[in-house]
Amino acid sequence: MRDWSSADDHSWRERARDPVGAMIDALALVPAGPPTLDKQYPGVVLNPCLERVVDPVIRVPWPGEVFDPPRRSLRRPIDQVQAELDRGVDYLIERGSFPVNKHGWPTKPVLKGIAKATGLPSTEPWSVLEERASQRREWGPFSTVPLSLVDPAPLPQPEGLLAGLLVHSGLVKSTRGTRAQVPSETWNRFRGQPTAERVCVWLRAWLEQVHWQDGIGLVPDEDKKYEPERITPWELVPSKHTLIWALSLLPPAGWVTLNEFLHHIHRLTDDHYGVSFYWDRFIWGPEDLPMEDDTALPVGRDRSRAFWLSKQGVWIANVLLVTFTWLGLVERGEVEVEGERQCVFRLTEETRSALGS
Repeated sequence: MRDWSSADDHSWRERARDPVGAMIDALALVPAGPPTLDKQYPGVVLNPCLERVVDPVIRVPWPGEVFDPPRRSLRRPIDQVQAELDRGVDYLIERGSFPVNKHGWPTKPVLKGIAKATGLPSTEPWSVLEERASQRREWGPFSTVPLSLVDPAPLPQPEGLLAGLLVHSGLVKSTRGTRAQVPSETWNRFRGQPTAERVCVWLRAWLEQVHWQDGIGLVPDEDKKYEPERITPWELVPSKHTLIWALSLLPPAGWVTLNEFLHHIHRLTDDHYGVSFYWDRFIWGPEDLPMEDDTALPVGRDRSRAFWLSKQGVWIANVLLVTFTWLGLVERGEVEVEGERQCVFRLTEETRSALGS
């Protein structure tokens, strides 16, 4: 059996206190494949010998407040997302095959074709917005405009998200060298699956997606040496896994505020590097997120939390209130708490079913 603790790996076990690694070492979990730079965690399955003796886990109760449905909310129909995906796939199938790079990712002309076929509005590329913000000497999110409860924007370059769903769900098949295609029979088989199963596939594809990033958009395959233009894959993928775990803790009914969700996920993972990366240049950030100036606080837990909110907190807000809302996985709304407007959200029935919650 391969030594997963080898220091020679770009190992997903670099962090201390790794319970998954401990269970692999104890043969409770069995790796189903090696980790890669694009997929930090190897696939693991429960050792078949334990399936009959391990009881299902008891649900952990949500530790925070649960709100009644807000008066106004935005829920994007999953059928609408599927229709947009259909138009993008129709374009790709019509082409027969299309060029991809060495990572199996569609080239820029193909992505432009998907954007045109779907007719989806898109933001300007991150690089353009970043240069403009740098000239104004502005840092942090480029915009903190309140989110609309009518329009699911601002999703950066949605054609990149759709391409990622196709590539990482196994629907894009390599034909030869630098070309690929979406076989119509494979697509039709996927389209025939129940909605909850398709949502599960989308979530798995999102977990592996690194060429399009939440709150940023399409990113290059590699960073410039001293000018990063993306969250590094080996930090991003584990952070996504932690976020999905945290979503599984949400109550099956009721709404929660973004602020309280961030408070609990930070408290529960503070010492375990759950959602951890260095990036704060997002296209959008919530105006009501209590982000204090971390440089003005004394060194300690409060300063650490403020630093985390300004980076990981804004990323989580983009995932839940922008990406997942756009995909129809989350419904977002607004409530008034102690006279202040706060964002609230809940998982849709299809998402809860996909997460088993």
